[in-house]
Amino acid sequence: MSKPQKLDEILTCFICLSNLQNPHICPCCSKLCCYSCIFKWLAENRQCPHCRSSLRSQQLVNCRFLEEIQQTIVQINDPCPSHHAQLQYYCITCSTPICSECAMFSGHKMHEFEHIQKVFDSKIKVVKQNLEPINERLRTLKDQALQVDELVDELNRSKDERVQEIHQYTELQLARLEQQHQSRLMVLQLQKQVLTTKILNVSNELEDVSFNIKNLQKSQTIIKAEELLQRVQNIQAEPELVGGVSLEFKSEVVPQYVEDTFELVGFSDSEEIIYSDHMVHNGIKWRLKLYPHGNGNAKNQYVSVFLEMDSKFSESRRYEYKIEMLNQRDGPAVIREFSSEFEGGECWGYNRFFRIDLLCKDGYLVDDRLLFKYYVRAPNYYIECLDMQRYIRHLELDESQTVRKMENHSSIQKLKQEIESYAEKVEQLDDDQQSDSSGSENSIQRLACETESFQEVQLNIKQKNKS
Repeated sequence: MSKPQKLDEILTCFICLSNLQNPHICPCCSKLCCYSCIFKWLAENRQCPHCRSSLRSQQLVNCRFLEEIQQTIVQINDPCPSHHAQLQYYCITCSTPICSECAMFSGHKMHEFEHIQKVFDSKIKVVKQNLEPINERLRTLKDQALQVDELVDELNRSKDERVQEIHQYTELQLARLEQQHQSRLMVLQLQKQVLTTKILNVSNELEDVSFNIKNLQKSQTIIKAEELLQRVQNIQAEPELVGGVSLEFKSEVVPQYVEDTFELVGFSDSEEIIYSDHMVHNGIKWRLKLYPHGNGNAKNQYVSVFLEMDSKFSESRRYEYKIEMLNQRDGPAVIREFSSEFEGGECWGYNRFFRIDLLCKDGYLVDDRLLFKYYVRAPNYYIECLDMQRYIRHLELDESQTVRKMENHSSIQKLKQEIESYAEKVEQLDDDQQSDSSGSENSIQRLACETESFQEVQLNIKQKNKS
């Protein structure tokens, strides 16, 4: 391989396999690449595409000296097309780079020309002056890109911390659950051990008594009859108290279901839509919505059952729910379980809950009545807390409105008392005026003042009532 070929390989980007543009180097493997190529790669990956070591854009090393080498190579490989000599001048008249032979012996002899480096420097100076604002904006963009990388790293760290917290909390809950399980299991195993010992003792006594009865002669049996009877009476075979431990484990992650029952009486003559009473939890009103004879395409074929949120809330939240139809002949219940996004006034459920023609046959419809239980819960305690906070805000608003109404009522009562007082004073003045027909100017003025005050009180009462 020749030297020019080796040099071309060195000055080739290993990503795009083209000539290097704004060359940068990886500090780990020293591979050269275009800055735009490696920047695009690092935008989606956090490692060098060659050595796979961890790499960020700010760790790249800018190889400015290679730009000068590239410029020199370009100039060396840029000969005059007529004489194959190096271009040294620039013909201003023809706007063409020329070599020394072109300047002295060709048609450019009488033209105006300058040294090519001088023209090159002047042209490049103008370009660089125009490039400076763009470079400044580019530096700003790079700084913003670094900020985004830092934000991504911080976001990943925050996510990892939450994941670690969840793992720690889950491990703690699993350990606590295992501890509760082991303690309850120990109680049951101890009961099993006591029962096993008692069964073994009773079985041995019974086998021994049975053996004596079968193998002793009649005379010996008569002699030992009292002894055998005493042994039989002494056998402790009373049943033990079993169980006594809870078989349910409360979750600290998922809330418990709240439940209610509904009895549909008079199934045959029921209306098209039947609603249960409300079950209120955290200020949310839930109720069953039944179509006893089916809804839509399930009409007269299936019982349709839905769970409705009968509260006016704008935000949508997911809830888990179960609807159970009880078997009244000790058979299995029909249970449907699902989770849905509920908004205020929405209902979700099952259009084809159960076939109508099988209700009586399978023991669900007895004495023309159906029994239902329905359950609902938030999927986690976070949603449960949001519901509680919303309910608290609603209660606080109701409380403030009630207090304001009480204050208005108190003000009205006070004004009424003042009116009664003024009315008594006016009535007294009228009596005084009738007793003294001549009267006085002072009494008339006092009456006028009292009347004006009375009218002001009446006006205040009207304003209070309007508010």
